[in-house]
Amino acid sequence: MIFLTSMAIGFAAGLMRSVTAALAAALLIVAAYGGASMLSGLIAVRWLVYAILGFNLGILLMVLGLLAIDSLRPAEKHWDA
Repeated sequence: MIFLTSMAIGFAAGLMRSVTAALAAALLIVAAYGGASMLSGLIAVRWLVYAILGFNLGILLMVLGLLAIDSLRPAEKHWDA
C-alpha cells in the first residue's frame, strides 16, 4: 500500500510539471517517515525505500505516458507561406 500511495503521489506531482511540487512531495514522504519513526520507535528502512521507489516509478510512468500520448498525436503540417 505504501508503494502504490507513493506512486500515486509521484504521478500527481509529475502532472503538475513543477520541480517545486515534486521536491515538496519527496520531502513530505521523508518527513512522514521521520515522524513515524520518532513516534513509533523502530521502523524498517525498507518502507522508506519502497516509498522512494514508488515515487520515482510514478514520475517515470507519467513521463512515459506523456511520451506515448505525444507519439499518437498526428504530426502538424507546416505550410510555407
